[in-house]
Amino acid sequence: MKTMERKCIMTENSLHQSQEFGINEYEDHIEIGRLLSVEIEKVEIPDIIDEKPVTVIGEDCFFNCVKLKEILLPNTIESIGAQAFALCKGLTDIVLPDSVKEIGHHAFRDCQALKRVILPKGLKILPIGMFSFCDLYNPEIVLPDGLEVIENGAFWSGGVFDLLIPDSVKEIGVGAFNWGPRPITKLPYDKGWFSQWPFGEAVTVDNIMGKITDLHFLEGDCELHEVVIGEEVKPFFYPCDYLDGKIQFESEKNRQRMDRDIKFRWKSENDLSNTYKIRDAWKRGLVEVR
Repeated sequence: MKTMERKCIMTENSLHQSQEFGINEYEDHIEIGRLLSVEIEKVEIPDIIDEKPVTVIGEDCFFNCVKLKEILLPNTIESIGAQAFALCKGLTDIVLPDSVKEIGHHAFRDCQALKRVILPKGLKILPIGMFSFCDLYNPEIVLPDGLEVIENGAFWSGGVFDLLIPDSVKEIGVGAFNWGPRPITKLPYDKGWFSQWPFGEAVTVDNIMGKITDLHFLEGDCELHEVVIGEEVKPFFYPCDYLDGKIQFESEKNRQRMDRDIKFRWKSENDLSNTYKIRDAWKRGLVEVR
């Protein structure tokens, strides 16, 4: 087990303001444990402390530092702990260096002033709740090529903006975009993870093409262009406010089951026509059996 020593250190940022940190010093690296100078607006993390590289931003390191507007991280940082920047409601801009390989859950929860976030190129997993409850409006957030997993609730109540999903993404968790951004993607036929696509209350998905392979829920403002429902699937659909395209069924039984499910939920033809544009799509001949 690595030995660790807790210390307080004082440095200075480029504005000649004092920065006081609580740190955890290990044999081969430094972890920034907590910002103690909670009144300053700009923090610059040093790359070296006591001749050891600073590689970790600890859990809750900047939690609720509401006056903080800017954080500069060195390219020695490899790991960012859970809720490291949560509730930094004045934070507007942050660049995570490419050296970062791991980010803890809810890292930017409730950071409602964010305008720009640059994510590391080597990031594979966008963690649970990373941008949840941020309620952002048109921020600059670019998901890196090579990203493979977007975990549960990553953008839950994240705000109103378009978000391009890289082709490298293989898995998207439940509620990743609920009340959040509009994911834009082109999902190829061979992915097979449509069953996990987390349509949310305020989601528009563009250019979907593929086969649903499992139980699937479609809620809110989801905009479907083409979906194929396999013969073995039991489709159970919640309301789609917009259906702009074609849904195909590989069996008549599935179509009848979907019709029955909708009627069971909404009871009347009037509710169907008002709430389910999918019903109108059927009447326009956009839903068909292959």
